[in-house]
Amino acid sequence: DGIRDVAVTGVQTCALPIWLITKGAPETVVAVCTAVRVGDADAPLDTTARAAAEATERALSSQGYRVLAVAAKSVTAQAGYTTADECDLTLLGYLAFADPVDPDAAEVLLRLRADGVEVKVISGDSELVAQQVCRQVGLDADRVVTGAEIARLEIGRAHV
Repeated sequence: DGIRDVAVTGVQTCALPIWLITKGAPETVVAVCTAVRVGDADAPLDTTARAAAEATERALSSQGYRVLAVAAKSVTAQAGYTTADECDLTLLGYLAFADPVDPDAAEVLLRLRADGVEVKVISGDSELVAQQVCRQVGLDADRVVTGAEIARLEIGRAHV
């Protein structure tokens, strides 16, 4: 689902239960979770557990990893599943992907700057990932404009 930044799959193997598995943007997936897997057991995703999960995601993102959350729940068989079924999930964990910066990127950006080119970065990554990537290539990462901020800008009056 490109609007919500998640993918949902129903899985059944042999006579085992059917699992509704969701992976996607951490903020979207964690929002529909009510439990978290800790070892072999599930625990409530209370305020403390939610803060710990979000801290884990921030720590990974601030190191430049692209992070997806994975959550699931057992469901009964039915003809189809909708977004209404994506509730009361158990957060299983995070997938962290390394996407190293091109080794020549910093040098290329230095040459562009020397030629008077001002570089702005538009990224689909989280704010923390974008900041880390910018730091790796020598770009100022102190000011980040999020999609929500851009949506609030008045056309013709925006200056980023």
